Amino acid sequence: MSRAQEITRAFGGDWHGNYGAFPLPGHSKADRGMTVKDAEGDDVLFNSFNGGDWKAVRDECRQRGLLPETLGACARGLPPTRVTGIYDYADEHGEVLYRTVRKERRGERKRFVAERPDGRGGWRSGLGEAQRVPYRLPALLTADPDEPVYLTEGERKADKVAEWGFTATAVAFGAKGWRHDYAEWLRDRTVAILPDNDEEGRGFAIGARDSIQAAGGRAVIVDLPGLLPKGDVIDWTGTADELRSLTAAALAVADAPAGLIPLLDPAAWATVETPARVWALHEMILVGQVTYLTGAGATGKSLLGQQLATCIALGQPFMGLETRQGTALYLTCEDDADELHRRQKPICEALGSTMPQLSGKLHLGSLAGAIGNELSTFDPLGRMPWPTTSRHERGYGTAHDKMRARLLREVATCEECDRRGRVTPGKIADHIIPLAQGGTGERSNYQLLCKPCSDAKTAAERGAQAATRGAVGRDGRPVDPSHPWNRR
Repeated sequence: MSRAQEITRAFGGDWHGNYGAFPLPGHSKADRGMTVKDAEGDDVLFNSFNGGDWKAVRDECRQRGLLPETLGACARGLPPTRVTGIYDYADEHGEVLYRTVRKERRGERKRFVAERPDGRGGWRSGLGEAQRVPYRLPALLTADPDEPVYLTEGERKADKVAEWGFTATAVAFGAKGWRHDYAEWLRDRTVAILPDNDEEGRGFAIGARDSIQAAGGRAVIVDLPGLLPKGDVIDWTGTADELRSLTAAALAVADAPAGLIPLLDPAAWATVETPARVWALHEMILVGQVTYLTGAGATGKSLLGQQLATCIALGQPFMGLETRQGTALYLTCEDDADELHRRQKPICEALGSTMPQLSGKLHLGSLAGAIGNELSTFDPLGRMPWPTTSRHERGYGTAHDKMRARLLREVATCEECDRRGRVTPGKIADHIIPLAQGGTGERSNYQLLCKPCSDAKTAAERGAQAATRGAVGRDGRPVDPSHPWNRR
């Protein structure tokens, strides 16, 4: 029974479909000069047709406990509350024990309230002593026990997963509503937990996993790729097949003994649908795999990579190929921030997008000018030695970074260009005498160079080293002082 119906009955009136009519206090029982109907949310709307005081009726309703003491949203001039979802929680026999009601008001966060049957066909606020059960319990109990159960933070999310043909459940009040006794319904079951992409969601997933495992269930956390912060399975753009593959992978990792390689039994695939490949760039770049893009120098690889990252961030086709939208990170060791900016502007114009549309979707980073940022180096014979020391161990740690900042403040321009009569911004803190040749980290052994001058100096030093490495002096001994013969 609704609130307006209760008021109509209390005042001895009649109900007419969607409104009630009743006598005003002090009038005859046959009077029907006041009407009441349910409004949005918890409000009711009074209307007087014979000059009666509706506020007096409202106050009497409060005294009788028919209305709350506080004013409703309509009386306070607030936007109305809309009911945007009702989710029934039934026991194993299908009898509804309670329900949660999702309410939304413009400009405010959504909220959930719980209601339980009042025994008269209506609802009473709160859960009271109602037995707590998981959402969609009857379907959970009749599902194939060998199939995983998907646990989400909210009922609407569980409904979406169930629409894909999976067994899904949730608990009242989402991440804050988990209770250890819910795990008893999931004992001896395999549970895949789908957390929201935030700290609260991660805490919910860990707590639920631990409770289920303690109760004798098998539980894993399945992270959905490509979710934005605070995103969830409703926002996820993946498919049922992708979710099935992600779950199988999470279970395989969880079941692998510590320190051992998990082995796959092809017989287990007999009843499992073959997972589809998930492409970041259709039939070119797979999600979760490393792809190597190579080509001759100065052919546009860097520009191509920045364009591809932008298309993935926007979810737009790249050179006619479909992309899978996701957060993209483009990191370069060659181009500085200005060059990235120069390239990004025409890329956005060509794609019909704006820079602000990329916020939180595309991240650009430049290590240009940072000594020691090379991925690898080569010796004069073209061999790529395996790195055995870190950047800090080679003398390019915090002290070097501080010296670079000092040079940028004190010098600002490239010192080699200054000597040649040019003015070029300096970017690289260069050791005048390389550390490998006995140079020190003192200020007197530093100069500020632009990248072209730094590259030329490095090439000259490596060329000189290569020229002396194989040279032999008049005495027949190697010229290179680092040669093993000269270390005897």
